Amino acid sequence: MITIEIRQLEYLTRAAHYGSFSRAAESLFVSQQALSKSIRSLERSIDIPLFVRTHKGVCLTQFGESFIDKASIALHDIEALKKLSIEYHQGVRGILSLGVHTLCFKKNGGSIRTDHLLKFQDKHQDTQCTFIEAGDGELADAVLNGSLDFAISMAPENGVTNKVIDTVQIAVLVSQNSPISPDQNVISLQELAQGRLAMMYGEHAFDRLLDHAFTDNGLRTPHLPLRPQTNSTMIELAHKHHIYVLQPLAQARKVIKDTPMRALPIIDSKGRPLVIPLSIYWREGRMLSNAESDLVDYFYDIYNVQKDPLSHHIKAAG
Repeated sequence: MITIEIRQLEYLTRAAHYGSFSRAAESLFVSQQALSKSIRSLERSIDIPLFVRTHKGVCLTQFGESFIDKASIALHDIEALKKLSIEYHQGVRGILSLGVHTLCFKKNGGSIRTDHLLKFQDKHQDTQCTFIEAGDGELADAVLNGSLDFAISMAPENGVTNKVIDTVQIAVLVSQNSPISPDQNVISLQELAQGRLAMMYGEHAFDRLLDHAFTDNGLRTPHLPLRPQTNSTMIELAHKHHIYVLQPLAQARKVIKDTPMRALPIIDSKGRPLVIPLSIYWREGRMLSNAESDLVDYFYDIYNVQKDPLSHHIKAAG
């Protein structure tokens, strides 16, 4: 008899997304051994291999590609059933969840304040809202597997519908005693390609942006296997080891405050600043309710009206 557990499907979709059991396990906060064992158990149950395993990672078999499409739909439907049950017990007409990238908050150089979230909830008393703070990879996975309704971050390349609400300028931390001239206020991709670059921890959208930018300019990508998580580590890498440390410009300026460091915006071969689009996005094919459409418009206004959206709408109505 074939037995399939929800957890196995969650592990399967995450492993397929990352192409790696270790990265999938890390994103789920479980051990690689537990994840691998669970997927092996699933393969034994259906008696068909789902992954091709190599020393470089894993990729889906032809059957695995078909299987995961159905698995993703099943996970989405399970989440819908959970929400329906909660709605029945709590008497709430609508349930909505939004994940916000850590760097989008005002405290980290972004535009969103905690009271923005609270005001939206106050405006929609008949909707139970859940707000979480997380990184790029975690948010994308949650939206794609249906466990999160919306996210504000860098949108995945596939599987979502998005509305661009802003652009984020990208920079690197540079030591004052680096070879870069003290009078220089930007750094080019060509200059970066000649040095060493530490990427951001858990930010796959930034990886894609940099890879595309270097390739489009005919340059090699100077990635190092370093992804610093703390400000002190970033500063140490840049100041002591002359390694360029990638960060959004607003965050980079916060990191270097009161240090002998510089934050230099990155430009391409034509002198254009390197930016990444910031979007509010949701799973492709989702039909938005009135409250969900309001959510999209509300956060679009936060970035594009530059004043409290509620006040803006009140004034416009008057």
